[in-house]
Amino acid sequence: EGVSTTRRPGRTPRCQPPGFTPSSARPFPNLPEPWYAARMKASRVSLLFVLALSVVVAACPPARPDPLVVGPAPTRSADADAEFAAAVAAYDAAAFGDAVLQFRLFLASHPGDARAIDAELYLGRALAADGQTLEAARVFEGLHHAPESAETRRAAVLYRAFVASLRGESGFGRQLLVEELGADRGLRVEAAAVLDGDVAVLALLLAEACVDTDDIDGAVLHWALAADRAATEDVRALAVERTFALAATLELRTLRAFFEGETELAVAAVTPLLVGEALVAGDLEAARDVLERGGPALAVFGREGELAQLHAATRATGEASAPTYGVLVPLSGPNVRAGRAALGAVLLAQRAFEAREPASIVRIADAGATPREAARAAEALIDEGAMVLLGPIVPELVDAAREVASRTGTPLIALSSAPFDAEVVGTFRWMVDAVAEADVLVEAALARGARRAVIVGEEQESAFLTAFAEAARAAGERAGIDVVLTRTLSSDPDDAQVLQRSAAEAARAIARSNADTVWLATTADPAATLVAYLASEDVWPSPDGSTRSAAGRRQVNYLGNSFLVEPSLLLNSSRYLEGALFASWFDAEHAEGDARAFADRFLWTYGRLPGVIEAFAYDAAMRARSLLLEQGVATRELATRALRDEVAGSPVLGEMAFDPMGNPRIRPARVRVVGGQFVPDAAR
Repeated sequence: EGVSTTRRPGRTPRCQPPGFTPSSARPFPNLPEPWYAARMKASRVSLLFVLALSVVVAACPPARPDPLVVGPAPTRSADADAEFAAAVAAYDAAAFGDAVLQFRLFLASHPGDARAIDAELYLGRALAADGQTLEAARVFEGLHHAPESAETRRAAVLYRAFVASLRGESGFGRQLLVEELGADRGLRVEAAAVLDGDVAVLALLLAEACVDTDDIDGAVLHWALAADRAATEDVRALAVERTFALAATLELRTLRAFFEGETELAVAAVTPLLVGEALVAGDLEAARDVLERGGPALAVFGREGELAQLHAATRATGEASAPTYGVLVPLSGPNVRAGRAALGAVLLAQRAFEAREPASIVRIADAGATPREAARAAEALIDEGAMVLLGPIVPELVDAAREVASRTGTPLIALSSAPFDAEVVGTFRWMVDAVAEADVLVEAALARGARRAVIVGEEQESAFLTAFAEAARAAGERAGIDVVLTRTLSSDPDDAQVLQRSAAEAARAIARSNADTVWLATTADPAATLVAYLASEDVWPSPDGSTRSAAGRRQVNYLGNSFLVEPSLLLNSSRYLEGALFASWFDAEHAEGDARAFADRFLWTYGRLPGVIEAFAYDAAMRARSLLLEQGVATRELATRALRDEVAGSPVLGEMAFDPMGNPRIRPARVRVVGGQFVPDAAR
């Protein structure tokens, strides 16, 4: 009673929560609608998006793939090598018309060459990219019906479907794949001789045909392959969405089988459903066990917001069954990217991707976008038994979380860049520090003989940048460096002309000031604009502190905050910043030791290198785990005392310690611009 079911032909209905309807079904109310579609029929699935992506792929070929050698080479010559390489180069350069001519010439001149099949595939692909889809279809049809090997036949039928989609005949292409699947159950993209750059889009096409033939394993396999090999975020997102939609149609037994499998995308897609099933059955412990196992996969595929909602749905008050800490980061609103970055690092520290039991529990809450939301999320985590809180990231939310943490006696490690200006017992900050950055840059400035400085800020309100400018002034004056001028640049992202005018005026004033040092307390766009205008005033960066170059140019020291250490700054401005120095906290490309191990693990897990937020979040989570597991801290009071009094090893950033205000005691490194790149300048 009170449980409705949906039935898909040929499938056993699975239990749904009370009130389930095909349009609004969900095991609990706050999860996104697309996860709980009642059924998914192939006739209702549009391939328009796939078609659009196919056109994009056709217009933008991949980087040069490895040659697809299908059989031994009866003949091969230096001329053939050169001609084939030239044809491939034309294809890679998107000169598709030239590529078509050169591959045809190669096939006519060297019909017995081992790469003839490769050339046919390239020819068909180049024809499709050049808009000659009818000719492309004929090439692939010929390969399909007169194949040299099973791998070639499979590639040919996949490309026939691809070209059919380009021609607006997606139904015909899909039927081709359905028929081929009936004749060849081994039809898989990775078992076909396709070009590397086409794997993702062909996998999307084949996945839909697998759905038509009720080959659920094949569909999920190919969506996972598409997500893994996607060249664009749109392709990856489509593969993820289709997997989640399919999961909503499966019976409970199949969901559990996918959950126990090794396909991470499948694990992510079925996790919310299995959590919902457990909650409907009233088994909170089982729901939390599923979430502990499948939650990290949700983060890998960009579902951090849903992960936080699942944590909220499985929340229980009182003492936790295992040592527990809470993570409070924005997983909705304007700062969601920072929240996702931090959460990914926390899950890595939690060993959530390892087979062994993590031994501690991390509970996740969305800090939201307002202080009230942040306060409520902190209270919920504390009610759930969290011994330590990590976060928030956004400075505006930190005060609310600090108040809740202090009132409840729960230690909090904030991940905010804004310095604390007053002590709140039990609250600490582990993130970039403006004072430490200014101090390490003043050391370099003194070594370069700096005596007269200009401080350049921007109108954008930023507690960190304001603190950096103030710290630079104070540290410089203590060291005997006079601040002779202060300028503020416009930072309106919607009005480039205003920025340019303010930068031009500032550049003229700086040129007249006879300063030897310029402090950049700005973000990347204002800084890049300013240094370009300074160059037009014949003011250039000094590589060593000298005020005149060999050519007689005036030179100044550029000293910048860590927010500027990003590729966008150097994109068009590297020649104006050669020799400039910046504070730096974490450089994944040059990391060593434990920091290198962290960077490698992060890259392996998420497919990208970690940044500064990830480094600090990882260290904070490792410290929380150490308190709960290695030190066996049993009360919040003892955890607060340990954070306040102990200097702990921090695997990525060095020692973790805090001053009386709760700000970090940590020394950044420096990087220098050399040849258009940031390179280490001095060890931390």
